[in-house]
Amino acid sequence: MKTALVRCVAVAMILAGLVVGGKVGYGLVSQQNAGSTQDKAWQTFVSAAAGQDNVSASAASPAPAGVPDGLYLKLTIPKINNSAVAVDGDWSSLHQVSMVHYHDSPAPGAKGNVLVAFHREPHWIDINKVGAGDMVQIQTADGKTYNYQIDQVKIVKPTEVDLLKPTTGNDLTLITCDPPWQDYDRMMFRAHLVTS
Repeated sequence: MKTALVRCVAVAMILAGLVVGGKVGYGLVSQQNAGSTQDKAWQTFVSAAAGQDNVSASAASPAPAGVPDGLYLKLTIPKINNSAVAVDGDWSSLHQVSMVHYHDSPAPGAKGNVLVAFHREPHWIDINKVGAGDMVQIQTADGKTYNYQIDQVKIVKPTEVDLLKPTTGNDLTLITCDPPWQDYDRMMFRAHLVTS
């Protein structure tokens, strides 16, 4: 009797693990696909804006259902040779895409605190290699480029929101989770505008 009960419990735990693992995997694949679609849409936009007609048909494909339009900026961090495209939205947009410019914060280059939040995994796992003095480049949909230099990196609890508040400078705050694959804390990067 005890052996049968132990087997039933073990089978139930394995099935529960498979369901949870499947949901996590599906979420990561969905975010990766949304990020890839955004990257292709950005490339199409930039090529079209530059007057290039040789844009492939696959790059011009529409975004999948549920993914917001509104490509807003491309963020690049040269130190780790990584970039991604963000939409203009709110925190709930991160359920559908991997990077978002918070629409109530200023535009890149403008006075105030530009807020960009993103999922760390799987695209930004090595973001912890970025530190004070490193550069962040933002290209906007109108073709302008803004260079920010990171002043500080902080790991904070989700309730610590001081770096999200408006500022009087030309600042940029990047927000992601820490540690990878967890959502316990936030890793925040504060940078200032150096060139535009």
